[in-house]
Amino acid sequence: MGDEHRHESHPEDEHAILIRMRADAERLCRTTDPLLCGQASQLRGRIAAMLEIATPPAALLAEVRS
Repeated sequence: MGDEHRHESHPEDEHAILIRMRADAERLCRTTDPLLCGQASQLRGRIAAMLEIATPPAALLAEVRS
């Protein structure tokens, strides 16, 4: 995809996208196909790591205060 199709994203947008992706990966982990399940599990772990990076500062502060 060329640069002309890209747009600026905000940390809140990235966080929301990753939350949805993690939920999708978790659903894929419940499949009866062992190969797909294993790959989905790896994907879920990678998405969880990306969430750690992309979590907006306000969400981190809310976690600390609770």
